[in-house]
Amino acid sequence: MTLNDFRKDFDALVKKHGWSYNGSRNWRSELIYNTNIRTAYAAGRWQQLTDPDSLKLHPYLEYRHGDSLHPRPQHLAWDGLTLPADDPWWQTHYPPNGWGCRCKVLAANKRDLERAGKEGPDPAPAAVIDPKTGREAGMDKGWEYNVGQGGQLNHEAVLGEKLASLPPEWRKRAYGELVEKSHGFRDQAFGNWGKAVLADVNGETGRIKTIGQVVNVHHIEPETMAALVELGFAPETTAIGITDSEWLHLQHREQPAAANRDPAFTLTEAEALRLPRYLREGEPWWDSQERRLLYLFSPGERNVKAAVAVNYRHRGERVNLVRSARAYDPKDIFEGKVFRRLPQGQ
Repeated sequence: MTLNDFRKDFDALVKKHGWSYNGSRNWRSELIYNTNIRTAYAAGRWQQLTDPDSLKLHPYLEYRHGDSLHPRPQHLAWDGLTLPADDPWWQTHYPPNGWGCRCKVLAANKRDLERAGKEGPDPAPAAVIDPKTGREAGMDKGWEYNVGQGGQLNHEAVLGEKLASLPPEWRKRAYGELVEKSHGFRDQAFGNWGKAVLADVNGETGRIKTIGQVVNVHHIEPETMAALVELGFAPETTAIGITDSEWLHLQHREQPAAANRDPAFTLTEAEALRLPRYLREGEPWWDSQERRLLYLFSPGERNVKAAVAVNYRHRGERVNLVRSARAYDPKDIFEGKVFRRLPQGQ
């Protein structure tokens, strides 16, 4: 989608829904368009910068100010800052760090440090708190996360909230541009996360170490969102996530093991790692009895059913959370009073 295409949709939707906004039409539409493009690029760039082969040659990352017309003083202060790629500072300060931010990050090695007159990487800067906002200076509200960190996939959560707030027509266009084109990244990121979670399971005792972290596995399709709204269950976000503990529970790895679970219906490790695919390619249904969004996946092998709690409260936030996923008998799900097939789109 070009900027001109985006502006045509922008004008039509503003008129239809009676929106108001600060600044001129051209400035506001260009700000939204460019921010979406830069955010998507930055997420992909992070994967390149932190690729293991790349880190062997360039173990450091350098922050570079991006020549904005109205630069933020704090972003200028960070210009040239070089830290190890695994420094926790990047978890919250990897750009973009706000609306219109053009900052970027470059790969660096020991030779780059020497050319800059440095004996080693810089220390991570201490946070400077803005007394007017109570937040860290240089960080716009809602941007204190790393858009490319596959382990947490925080960008997906923020994206889900933004998509849910859009009018249906714009949500559908944005879904195609920002969600459908990132399936490969999401699958890879989820696979890496799942293997990291499994690495924390003690092979001898079976003891599990989890932190209740929620990671994104899918986004509710625009057509399915519209159907849920009609049913009176409007999701506050399109993002669907799962906690590390629940993901291990799908594989019957809880400690102690649940006594009432049939191993014949429990997902294998390989199946659990394919969870994003099951939701993406599965058929959405509504379970009116349990009030859950279901995704039914029939690959020709084992049939898998994933149940999602819509607007589930987790640590004070409303999220769409996968609460179960298991093999199932297709004869148990049929159109009627309890189950209703939902539209999914193309």
